[in-house]
Amino acid sequence: MQNQNQDNKTNKIIKVNIFQTSMTLGTYLGLYLTLVNLTFVLALKFSLFNLLFIPLFLGIPVAAYFIQKIFRDRNNLKFFPIPVSWIIALLTFIFATVLSCVIAFLYLQFLDNGALATGIMTKFETIKAAGLTNVTDPQMIETYNNSISNMEQNIKWFCSLTPLEMTKLLIQSCFMWGNLISLFVGLITSRNRIRNLLK
Repeated sequence: MQNQNQDNKTNKIIKVNIFQTSMTLGTYLGLYLTLVNLTFVLALKFSLFNLLFIPLFLGIPVAAYFIQKIFRDRNNLKFFPIPVSWIIALLTFIFATVLSCVIAFLYLQFLDNGALATGIMTKFETIKAAGLTNVTDPQMIETYNNSISNMEQNIKWFCSLTPLEMTKLLIQSCFMWGNLISLFVGLITSRNRIRNLLK
């Protein structure tokens, strides 16, 4: 009888609706990513928002970790193996990417009206106008000018993209970084100690 109770407890702990869980966690993370995107747009117009954008952007892995950790602890998942933890983290990033990129596309398509491209070009022109100060080394000046030239070409190419093309780039970036971050989150939020089940 006791063994049957322990088996039922084990099954209860291991059974996790992965897709439903990932959709819920992905909604929270997607809203966070949307906030990061919003602060980026605002930072192009108001420099003060750079102080908010930078920590929010760097805090994406931390936010993903805490979202999954809170889920694990609230559900008292004493056995949370690495494969399950990683799959949930990966699917969470996929759902978060879908949500944030849909919102980004709607903004670019219907609300932006070229403001993003204008803001990026304005920021670049400010950096370009600052130039190098108190530098007389010809090699350093040439290297700097080449870097500025390459950057200008890339920025002009990006600003020439349609909202759909910009959204595709954002999706690719989110998927690439999401794969890497999900490995990190899956490793540090997993619980593999079977003996915890018997406590």
